[in-house]
Amino acid sequence: MAKILKYLLTAMSLAAFCRCGTNDRGIEKVHEDWMSEDCMNGYCIVSDSLLSGLADSQGNVLVSPTYGRLFFLTGDVLAGYESSGWTFIDTNGRALAETGGNIDDEPDSLLAEYQKIRRRQDLAWDRIVAGYETFCEACAEPDADADDVQMLSDSLMREISMTEGIMSPQQRRRIEVALDRYRERRRAL
Repeated sequence: MAKILKYLLTAMSLAAFCRCGTNDRGIEKVHEDWMSEDCMNGYCIVSDSLLSGLADSQGNVLVSPTYGRLFFLTGDVLAGYESSGWTFIDTNGRALAETGGNIDDEPDSLLAEYQKIRRRQDLAWDRIVAGYETFCEACAEPDADADDVQMLSDSLMREISMTEGIMSPQQRRRIEVALDRYRERRRAL
């Protein structure tokens, strides 16, 4: 009974926001002839019968229908298939990672692949964050050598340019802490 009620409420809320065109802020809205599929955490997969995209609960199109297959892997990560393979995106439509595969790949195998990619990305970002912490420490020294600092900076920039994905909230926090420590030490000089 609860599942049926949830489905009906979702269907009614989708019907309430379906309209064509753009709103006054220029945000593309869900078209009347699009179908809605899976919904999760205020987001719905929408389809124009051939391709799938993503909309929020207000009917704003976050990802235009571009994927031959699209589904939620987690509450905030989706897997979308295009001819070149799978793209993992967040609910803002930002690409997080890509992998090869076929349109009939199973969600469980894609989730495992995404988790493997995400672990590699986390390790790469951990190295970058550690490098940034070292960079801040070196810069905060009263006798910091400009050539050494430049070499650290160049190394960090190279690593960042080759790294995919996004930093975790914990990694961002470490960056903020390192910057705060640098500023405190520089003020004390």
